Amino acid sequence: MNQGNGYFLGQKGVKIFWQSWEVEKPNAVVVVCHGLGEHGGRYRHLAETLVAENYSVYAIDHRGHGHSYGHRGKVEDFSYAVADLKLFLDTLLASQLAVPRVLFGHSMGGAISLAYTLSTQQSLAGLMLSGAALSVDKIPGSMRTVCELLAAVAPNLPTANLAPDMLSRDPAMVSDFKADPLNLSTKIPLKTLAELIRVVPSLSERFAELSLPLLILHGEKDQLVPHTVSERVYEKSASEDKTLNIYPGLYHDVVNEGPTDRKQVVDDIRDWLNQRFK
Repeated sequence: MNQGNGYFLGQKGVKIFWQSWEVEKPNAVVVVCHGLGEHGGRYRHLAETLVAENYSVYAIDHRGHGHSYGHRGKVEDFSYAVADLKLFLDTLLASQLAVPRVLFGHSMGGAISLAYTLSTQQSLAGLMLSGAALSVDKIPGSMRTVCELLAAVAPNLPTANLAPDMLSRDPAMVSDFKADPLNLSTKIPLKTLAELIRVVPSLSERFAELSLPLLILHGEKDQLVPHTVSERVYEKSASEDKTLNIYPGLYHDVVNEGPTDRKQVVDDIRDWLNQRFK
């Protein structure tokens, strides 16, 4: 396995960090899009499992996250995050155009992955979604309106802290998240919430356009994004090859649950890939 990392210039000249775990002749390339407030390095254990099965794995830190530059936790424009992903795939991975490409998106990264997929579905061999943030139904309509209006004049206004206790049911994993200096430790900027409120409803209207192979993962006890959202993606998508796994008792971040729980999830990802690309 060869490991690498570096930066590229994303939209508006923001430096975006990437890292890789590569094999010489991969069966497929997996690109990880992490969730709000975390970073790509949290998926190293997934990458190591997939590398052992002859897949190359890449992860970028979204702007304002991890090692990337930008206001911490701020999504100033959702389209910039999608454009950063496109730029990475089109340029840094240009030499691997002949290798099947699969996106893995968790939470907010699921929304970014879906937006990219809908723009260029024919270029991908599969899409994997984990606890994808594809609904804002839990936010009252009046609050959505206030967020959008206020964000126009006070985009950096602090709102709420992340809720690590809702990410994993394993206290040790919650402690690890809190101790990781690359995770967001300050309140989420208002603009981030406003952008998700603006974009997610339009994405949720386009599930039926999905026709590529789909793997959809969700924790049954997810308190941040209800598992019914993933069920809706599964039911509405036009994909003939689609799989939905709802994990009993697991929380929002199923890939980063405790060792036993996450092994089952990672094994399911590995098996899904092997059934299609090995």
